[in-house]
Amino acid sequence: MKTVSAFIEQAKQELQHLYDDSELQLIAFFLLEDVMGFSRTDLQLRSNQDLDQKSLERLNDFVLQLKAGRPLQYVLGYAWFSGMKFIVNENVLIPRPETEELVEWIISHHENLNGFRARNSILNSHISAMDIGTGSGCIAVSIKKALPAATVHGIDISEEALLVAKQNAEANAAAVNFFQDDILSMDFQNSTGEKFDIIVSNPPYIRKSEMNSMAPQVKDHEPHTALFVQDEDPLIFYIAIADFAKTHLKENGQLFFEINATLGTEVRDLLLKKGFLNVELKKDISGNFRMVRAVPNHLTT
Repeated sequence: MKTVSAFIEQAKQELQHLYDDSELQLIAFFLLEDVMGFSRTDLQLRSNQDLDQKSLERLNDFVLQLKAGRPLQYVLGYAWFSGMKFIVNENVLIPRPETEELVEWIISHHENLNGFRARNSILNSHISAMDIGTGSGCIAVSIKKALPAATVHGIDISEEALLVAKQNAEANAAAVNFFQDDILSMDFQNSTGEKFDIIVSNPPYIRKSEMNSMAPQVKDHEPHTALFVQDEDPLIFYIAIADFAKTHLKENGQLFFEINATLGTEVRDLLLKKGFLNVELKKDISGNFRMVRAVPNHLTT
């Protein structure tokens, strides 16, 4: 038999080459929370508790996967985002805190549109949103949960990612319309139909030259098609989505992007060149420019 504290010490020793001390403590908690249902208080009060064999085997399997470099969220099979649990696997990016900040920015704007709180007014029923490159569906589902009467769409080129997104929408009771499409295709660009109050995207934006500076847990496990762009054309997705937004946003509709912190000026200049108005760069909690908002000038479209 092994106690909880003995397992934690063993896990820390086996994973110390990958994580610092504070990360190791959090990882130990997340593993014990998943397997044993522990709270943070339990971690202290039950440190001398013996682990049963089945639980210990599962915990040891998790540690083996982490030791091989697999991200914690993929090991557990889920990640928390906007207070909700989202299924994640190697077909989708792991949701990040800065993406959560982007969603909060979108929601705060539309909840206070024209001085009203949209979730309590008729304005909400008229709001429509499209999440381009939806991945796990975390952005689309979070918007739908915050603005429940809104119509929300999510698109992705990956069929496997869309299967995950649909599972997340169902698990979180969010009626989101998901469909497969390629944002770089002319068919998508020329599509007609519904116009949107919100178009949002967290597209691939990491240049391939940046790959070697990334943690192996990211570059070796998360989907490259959702992460990387060619160095010679790092704004390819921003250009395509901006062009789409010019003809598919309603009057006073807004375009929101998550961006590479090193390309904020370039994204802002791109949007200004394409005739967007009120282009606003916003810093994340770490002080980096990681998101942008803009309004199309329909007189130029």
